[in-house]
Amino acid sequence: MTNPILRCVLVLIAGLSSQSNTFAISFHFGTDIGGENNAYVGQPMANIVSEGTTATFMAAPIGTLLDDSDAQGLGIDSRSLSDAIDGTATGDRTKFNLLEGSHNSTSLGESLTFSFNQAGVLNDILFDGVKDETLEYFILTFPNGYQITIFDSQAEYRLDLQGYHLTDLNVPNPIECQFEDDDLTGINYPYLADEVFTLTYGEGNYADVPNYRTNPRFPQFPNDVGDGSRLQGIVVTSIPEPTSVLLFLLSCGGLTMWRHPGGSANHSEINSSPFRVHRAK
Repeated sequence: MTNPILRCVLVLIAGLSSQSNTFAISFHFGTDIGGENNAYVGQPMANIVSEGTTATFMAAPIGTLLDDSDAQGLGIDSRSLSDAIDGTATGDRTKFNLLEGSHNSTSLGESLTFSFNQAGVLNDILFDGVKDETLEYFILTFPNGYQITIFDSQAEYRLDLQGYHLTDLNVPNPIECQFEDDDLTGINYPYLADEVFTLTYGEGNYADVPNYRTNPRFPQFPNDVGDGSRLQGIVVTSIPEPTSVLLFLLSCGGLTMWRHPGGSANHSEINSSPFRVHRAK
């Protein structure tokens, strides 16, 4: 179980980064945003070093592989699994996809776990191609088990036009990216070394919004299906080494608990965070 005192230390330092030697660290995939291509193709996991911090990325479920062969970011290759969409003509191993099935099934999506070798703060997650029409999303599971479901910035607007809301979808704590380039910023979640986050791809179940149409101008046509999305990068904040932490705490003269999205936090605490969680209408 995470030590609450250590968690408080991280929060204090992250919140007052201007008074410490913290700095942002980026882990990018794809040449479109300054990363590399073909650096991790066919690997089940990768250790990536940036500014002295090592991030460990692992494809899931077991048997899947990382694939960064596309300039727009990282995907998961699940062709080795039986009946996987990636092994069909409609699959794309360079994206995160459902493993099998469709919107109207309970199929699991491809996923990625990531962790860091030293303490820090998760700031931003950068995606590419999370489409609002087909209700594509990523579930982010924090180390404490709390989950948020990340949709495109226009998903709520598109549902609103047809009398629905994100909260009509059977997903945990739906939120939207703040920007149209599919980036979720200002997460500000402190973590300890080796704590594990998980990103899991999914697509909203059309059965939850039965009259929804991906193209409402032509409601007679079947709804489109999702075709996957990519991860472009993760931005974290470094934390000073322990001596600096101790000196910082002594100068503060006390600890203040940070209320984060998880554990016993209630909805008012969640909604006071920098990202917006949609409530039931």
